Amino acid sequence: MKSDIEGAVRLARTAMEFDWTWQAEDLPPFCEKVDWQVSEIDENGATLVTTLDVFRKDAIVFFSADSSGRISWMTLFVADVESDCRGVKPSAEQADIYSLLETRIIKELGPPDRRLPDRGEPKTTWDLENVCIELYTVNSSIAFHIVNPEYQELLDEPILPF
Repeated sequence: MKSDIEGAVRLARTAMEFDWTWQAEDLPPFCEKVDWQVSEIDENGATLVTTLDVFRKDAIVFFSADSSGRISWMTLFVADVESDCRGVKPSAEQADIYSLLETRIIKELGPPDRRLPDRGEPKTTWDLENVCIELYTVNSSIAFHIVNPEYQELLDEPILPF
């Protein structure tokens, strides 16, 4: 497993300090701050190329469905294996790296606002003033989300039964 703990901590700090408007126009200046590149951009989202020391160096940005160019969220890997192993149980190494990442990000951002219990797939979320940051395991990797707080509010709304 390859992980970029220092890169993930820098990313968390930069995402927290960035002056987000959550428009597509935020992507070039954000990429400049983290030394990334915008690879592709269209009405649905964007693909960014990161400098993180992991196998999968792409970050995927999703825009809102109304074609306004408003950023909903961004996802990328901060630890991964060379080939995706779907359905593989998290390894002890993955759990150790997750714990270290979480501890280091807590030192930067403070205590998390939400933490799902560690049942093999932990998820830790920081709801900050202008950004939500999520760290979680997925298959054999550790993913990192940068989320528009307005989009996060929609996700957090309870689903009412019919």
